[in-house]
Formats: sequence, structure tokens, C-alpha cells
Amino acid sequence: MTDEINSPRKATRRPGRPSKNDVDIPIRRLLIEKTIELIASHGATDVTAREVCDAVGVTFASVNYNFGSWNGLIAEAGATVYSDYVDGLWTAVQSAPLIPEARLVAYIRAQIEWATNNSGWGAVFNYPFSARTATTMMQDRFGLTNNLKFQLNHARLTRLTIDVRDGDVSPFDFDETNYPHDELLSDRLGLARATLTGWSVLGMMVWLSRGPTLETQIPDIKKRQDAIVTFAMAQIIDAIKSDSAP
Repeated sequence: MTDEINSPRKATRRPGRPSKNDVDIPIRRLLIEKTIELIASHGATDVTAREVCDAVGVTFASVNYNFGSWNGLIAEAGATVYSDYVDGLWTAVQSAPLIPEARLVAYIRAQIEWATNNSGWGAVFNYPFSARTATTMMQDRFGLTNNLKFQLNHARLTRLTIDVRDGDVSPFDFDETNYPHDELLSDRLGLARATLTGWSVLGMMVWLSRGPTLETQIPDIKKRQDAIVTFAMAQIIDAIKSDSAP
């Protein structure tokens, strides 16, 4: 039984990642990846452990053996998703032109793209009561790591915001243990504006990830949403620039 529960299997990776057709993959990893994929598209309430196990080709015993429970699997998958999300935002910034506005726009667009492609996980993170037991376990088991990632992400957003205000491109590459915490906190206006920007973008992320609800209730806005998003980002940048000294 233990061999079936935890032995490697051959499978293909999720779209967008290198092929691993010829690589033996631990079942633990396969379960995490399939859970990430299914919850992203269907939401935590509409995905079951049986669906994940059937897709991977194992029994439910593999979930209990590796994660303790179905909620334990969701918790670890969620921690993985959040870490990848933060890293993905920074990859987008690094790929943008060395122009302060372009870097912030790249960051925001990466957030929106993630939200539209991962609406199920957006619900888990932004409305934790939708998966209360799993999100509680995520905080208990991975809270320290997630909190460090959150602080890093906010530090990057704050620096990007200050750069737009000051017309600068800072040569920074923060990580969880290396960012100018005190310096960023001391710029109260920059910190406040970055937080407001984050809240504004979160609203766009939630709105644009509504799927069928958005399409059926507000079809005209759905048709114009790209232009509205572009307008919203321009408004955010104008507001940041208005904070600069005359």
C-alpha cells in the first residue's frame, strides 16, 4: 500500500511548464499540481478529493498519507499558489521596459491576468470563508512563509509606486529577507498610495474574475473591460504623480 501511496508516477506537467513525460514525479507533487489546476478553474467548493485522485490515478489514501486530509492538501496547494503568484508578479516587472510607469503597469496587468486565470484561488485568498478549514490550516502551517511573501510583495509595490511618483527606476531586487523595510515605512505618503493602489487593483481583480456572472449581468461592460482597465491604470498613475512635490 505504501508503494502505491507515495511512489513516483510518470505524467505530463501543467500547461506552460517544461515537459516531464519521461520524468518520474512523486505522487505528492502530482496531487498538489492537479489540485492547483482544478481549483483554479472550478473553485474549492466544486472540486473534490476524489476528482483529484482520479485525475492522478491514485486512491484517497494517498491524500491522507501525504497531507493528513483533503483540507491539508488544499492548504499546501494554496501556499504553493501564493508563492508562485508573488514570484510571477516580479517576473513581469523584470520583463518590462526600464520606465517607472511601464513597470507598475506590468505589475498590475500580471495581477489581473492571474486573477482571470485563477478565479477559484482568488476566491480562496480573498474570501477565506469559502474554504474556511483549509485556509485556517494554510495559516497554521504556512503562515510565516505566506506572510513573508506578502510583505515582500507589498514592499515591491511600494517601491514601484514611489518610483512612479519620483520619476525613477530603482535598481532593487528584494527578497523575503532583504528589503529596506524602515526606509519604505518612513515614506508615509508612498506607503499609503501603494496600499490604495493595491486595494484598487484588488477590486479590478475580483470584478474581472467573476466569469459567467459578469458576462450575463453586465455584458456591455464586459465588451469594454480592456479599455476600462487601461483607463483605471492611467488614473492610478496620475494619482501617484500628483503626490510629487510641485
